[in-house]
Amino acid sequence: MIAALGDVPPVRGKPYGLYAWQKRPPSQRSKDDAGLLERICRAHAQSRQTDGSPPVHAALK
Repeated sequence: MIAALGDVPPVRGKPYGLYAWQKRPPSQRSKDDAGLLERICRAHAQSRQTDGSPPVHAALK
Protein backbone atom coordinates (compact mmCIF):
# COMPACT_ATOMS: atom_id res chain seq x y z
CA MET A 1 0.00 0.00 0.00
CA ILE A 2 1.28 3.47 -0.86
CA ALA A 3 1.56 5.88 2.06
CA ALA A 4 0.02 9.30 1.83
CA LEU A 5 2.32 12.29 2.06
CA GLY A 6 1.13 13.04 5.59
CA ASP A 7 2.05 9.49 6.68
CA VAL A 8 5.74 9.89 5.84
CA PRO A 9 7.79 10.73 8.94
CA PRO A 10 9.82 13.95 8.77
CA VAL A 11 13.51 13.69 7.96
CA ARG A 12 15.56 13.88 11.11
CA GLY A 13 18.90 15.27 10.14
CA LYS A 14 21.21 18.06 11.01
CA PRO A 15 20.44 21.04 8.78
CA TYR A 16 23.99 22.33 9.05
CA GLY A 17 25.27 19.01 7.67
CA LEU A 18 22.79 18.96 4.82
CA TYR A 19 23.98 22.28 3.38
CA ALA A 20 27.61 22.13 4.48
CA TRP A 21 28.71 21.45 0.90
CA GLN A 22 27.57 24.96 -0.08
CA LYS A 23 30.15 26.55 2.20
CA ARG A 24 33.09 24.38 1.18
CA PRO A 25 35.59 25.63 -1.40
CA PRO A 26 35.48 23.97 -4.82
CA SER A 27 37.17 20.58 -4.96
CA GLN A 28 40.17 19.89 -7.17
CA ARG A 29 37.95 17.70 -9.35
CA SER A 30 35.47 20.53 -9.98
CA LYS A 31 38.36 22.91 -10.77
CA ASP A 32 39.79 20.39 -13.24
CA ASP A 33 36.35 19.88 -14.81
CA ALA A 34 35.91 23.64 -15.23
CA GLY A 35 39.31 23.91 -16.92
CA LEU A 36 38.50 21.04 -19.27
CA LEU A 37 35.13 22.58 -20.13
CA GLU A 38 36.90 25.85 -20.99
CA ARG A 39 39.30 23.99 -23.31
CA ILE A 40 36.42 22.14 -24.99
CA CYS A 41 34.46 25.36 -25.54
CA ARG A 42 37.54 27.08 -26.95
CA ALA A 43 38.26 24.21 -29.38
CA HIS A 44 34.64 24.15 -30.50
CA ALA A 45 34.57 27.93 -30.99
CA GLN A 46 37.80 27.84 -33.04
CA SER A 47 36.10 25.45 -35.45
CA ARG A 48 33.32 28.02 -35.89
CA GLN A 49 31.10 25.65 -33.91
CA THR A 50 31.00 23.12 -36.73
CA ASP A 51 33.13 20.29 -35.33
CA GLY A 52 31.57 17.48 -33.36
CA SER A 53 33.07 15.44 -30.57
CA PRO A 54 35.71 13.44 -32.53
CA PRO A 55 37.56 16.52 -33.90
CA VAL A 56 37.24 18.40 -30.62
CA HIS A 57 38.56 15.35 -28.75
CA ALA A 58 41.52 15.15 -31.15
CA ALA A 59 42.23 18.87 -30.66
CA LEU A 60 42.42 18.38 -26.89
CA LYS A 61 45.13 15.73 -27.12
